Amino acid sequence: MRTVTNFFIASLAISDMLMAIVCIPFTFVASMVFQYFIPLLVLIYTYSLTKPHNC
Repeated sequence: MRTVTNFFIASLAISDMLMAIVCIPFTFVASMVFQYFIPLLVLIYTYSLTKPHNC
């Protein structure tokens, strides 16, 4: 079963698994940071600018 087609299918399967292992965790973390962490920082920054200062 060592045909060109089988090697091609195997290389596609390996590249798909490598992409899933390498790329998906970084994409997940980046989406969580941009969706939750940055808006939270914006809210904290806005609150710190608008709250009354007791100086």
